[in-house]
Amino acid sequence: MYGDPLQYRLNATDCLRAAQSATSLETREEFTGLAHIWLRRAARFENDNALLGESKEYVAPPRRAV
Repeated sequence: MYGDPLQYRLNATDCLRAAQSATSLETREEFTGLAHIWLRRAARFENDNALLGESKEYVAPPRRAV
């Protein structure tokens, strides 16, 4: 299973920072909603791995050059 729960949480943090600096309520709500999605993805990833009996220590796959 691929994914990086730490990166998902960092994405959530970025969304919350963007929400704090947003000038409209609608934009703040959108960024807050995105942060919740990232946090749910991280939790789901970790939960799925625990259910599959994978190692608790997560090793991120190598990053691809963009």
